[in-house]
Amino acid sequence: MGIDALLLLGFVLSAVSFLIGLWWLWRQIEGLRGMITALQQQVEENRGMLRAEGQALRRFEQQMKAAVITKPVGVKQSGQKTYRQAAKMLEMGASLDEIQQCCDLTRGELELLAQMSQAKMAAG
Repeated sequence: MGIDALLLLGFVLSAVSFLIGLWWLWRQIEGLRGMITALQQQVEENRGMLRAEGQALRRFEQQMKAAVITKPVGVKQSGQKTYRQAAKMLEMGASLDEIQQCCDLTRGELELLAQMSQAKMAAG
């Protein structure tokens, strides 16, 4: 075998090695494309879930607003109705400040009502 044959063989082996490297990189790129496609689908699914949760949250907010009956200034509600409304607001997660503002009850009354509500939930 002459020097020319050895050079040609070296060139061919280098070319084959280069082509194998290109093939391996191509496979890696295809795998990454598949992963990107899967991630895009997952993002779209998450967007759909977030939209649904946002709509549910808006409906809940509307229900909360409808449940909180504001009384006209100077009009006194009956005590039983005020406590019932305060208890309902507690169940819906309103803060004591929000309930106090709406139901015209003292902080002590609200704290007692909150404790009673917690005890009722713990027992039941």
